[in-house]
Amino acid sequence: MLQRERRLLSCSISSLLIVAFASLVWLLATQTVADADLWGHLRFGLDVLHTHRLPQWDSYSFTADRAWVNHEWLSELVMAVAYRAAGPLGLNLLKMLSIAAIALVMIAVGRSERAPSAHYLVLTILVILGTYTRTQVIRPQLFSVTMFCVLLYCLRSAEGERSRALVFVPLCFAIWVNLHGGWIVGFACFSLWVLATAWTLPAKRPMLFTVWLAAAGATLLNPYGLGMWSFVLETVRPTRAQITDWKPLVQLPAGIIVLDLVLPALAVCAVLLGRQRIRWRELVIISFLAWGTWRVGRVDAFLAAAIGILLAPQLLRGSQAIAARLRARIWHADVPFAGLLAGSALAVALVAGLLQLRTITLEGAWLPDAAAVESVRQACPGKNVLTWFDWGEYAIWHLSPQGIRVSIDGRRETVYSQTVLDQHSAFYRNERFASDYPDRIAAECAWLPARLAAVSTLQARGWTVVARTETSAVLSRSALNGSAWPPQTTAGPRLFPGP
Repeated sequence: MLQRERRLLSCSISSLLIVAFASLVWLLATQTVADADLWGHLRFGLDVLHTHRLPQWDSYSFTADRAWVNHEWLSELVMAVAYRAAGPLGLNLLKMLSIAAIALVMIAVGRSERAPSAHYLVLTILVILGTYTRTQVIRPQLFSVTMFCVLLYCLRSAEGERSRALVFVPLCFAIWVNLHGGWIVGFACFSLWVLATAWTLPAKRPMLFTVWLAAAGATLLNPYGLGMWSFVLETVRPTRAQITDWKPLVQLPAGIIVLDLVLPALAVCAVLLGRQRIRWRELVIISFLAWGTWRVGRVDAFLAAAIGILLAPQLLRGSQAIAARLRARIWHADVPFAGLLAGSALAVALVAGLLQLRTITLEGAWLPDAAAVESVRQACPGKNVLTWFDWGEYAIWHLSPQGIRVSIDGRRETVYSQTVLDQHSAFYRNERFASDYPDRIAAECAWLPARLAAVSTLQARGWTVVARTETSAVLSRSALNGSAWPPQTTAGPRLFPGP
């Protein structure tokens, strides 16, 4: 009886490692830290939900000088619905739904290859981990990664005589073009796929180019029509060195670089060691995305998805070959009571992850201090506030109910001309010709990092420090009751929406 129970509770080392790996990825996926733009995305989505229309001009900034092309309006609307329904939990569930869609695509790919379930589950986990750099936070790019996986699955399913899957490609772009600007990368990959397929299969050229024209037409199904193309082609370029996501791969944090290299390294090993061939159609797409990732780090999730989906046959055959070599060794050996250990660990990870879904934490060097928010609210009601770029959308959420308008926020080219962006950057750097910039834009208050030399410049020009903390300084053109009040500190962990 005891031996039977031990057999029931036994588990192979490979299964134990898969459970441990899956539990770790689950804990990572369920932990959400607020991105600097989350407050803005949510505010704009709630506005659309309330007014049932897209504003042509922004009302939250006093320096916005171009018509607002809100290319992410559908993402923001979906986020607003989720938030209104269940608060932070709703946003986290929306994020997990997107990640689950990626997982379902990978499982479908693995099943279509008739690979053992353990092998395609490992590949699924690796793809989720490889795309984690862009799915860890709640922002529109999350939906771009999901839509790209759906697109690649449609293309993969259109092999041979199964061309009916291409019918879904125009629908994919009709939705994607309203979610996030990453659709342009997807459309470029689709165009490369069409050209490569038409080259190798001349008989399919009429059908392929018809689908391509339908997909191109689908990208016009947005509130701005052809203006969406003009906007994306104007703004999507690797010239945003001050934004981490837009830096080249080698300039990203070391942890992100390691995650980005896992799948490419495994793909190279699977191809070289297994002496497997890659069709040049897949090679062209992956090479394009690898080049894009090298130039702009935020393309990394697209590269990981493409490797996982397009090179699934090579990766899965390679994993099976490795497993066959290890079969006689301890890899597949049963360990008594390991099943109980694996089940317990999985249960603990599941509960811990579910608890994490209830909150979105506020942390990071970019985050403004909560104490200064109340100081700005008291000192500058109804006024124009010169703001730090990273704090703009945070300020819009917390301060716009008091009629406070910001000078800049994370929307960048969406509502600001390059001139406005450059002038803000020059003021932040305390360049001599920019010292009078607050006067030129008629700013009445300023909320800036305390470390900036521009704070002292404003004081020298007669501005009064209303409040100062280790993180930020709040200044006003005129003294308030002749003195500044000390900001109150907030104890305990900070959770979204804050302060």
